[in-house]
Amino acid sequence: MACLDCVIPVTLPARHMNHVTMHNNTQVTDPTRTLSDCGRTEAFHDAFPVFESAIRQNSVDSTAFLDYCSQAYVGRDRHLPAFVMSKARGLSENGGESFALPSSLSLVFLGRSSKWNSRA
Repeated sequence: MACLDCVIPVTLPARHMNHVTMHNNTQVTDPTRTLSDCGRTEAFHDAFPVFESAIRQNSVDSTAFLDYCSQAYVGRDRHLPAFVMSKARGLSENGGESFALPSSLSLVFLGRSSKWNSRA
């Protein structure tokens, strides 16, 4: 059973502290840094709904986010969140759509090497 009151400490390098704000007496990262971490650590199909929601709610500007990801100091694998952001449009009206869309996109990107294309 998950503990909803548990606090998991996360350390952030000093160079990223400008992305930390206070919310209800708790330090949290801003949407840009949160999306960056999500895109780097989660699989595409898990990260995509988060990016869709952030765009739809105007929490982040996709152009500014892509500029952020192009900076070397962002860290390793910064191409992963940039890829997710490049596919997100904020058009999903509900969680089901934003969960199903990455499956369709995966078929497009993986289609050339999938067993389905070898059947002709």
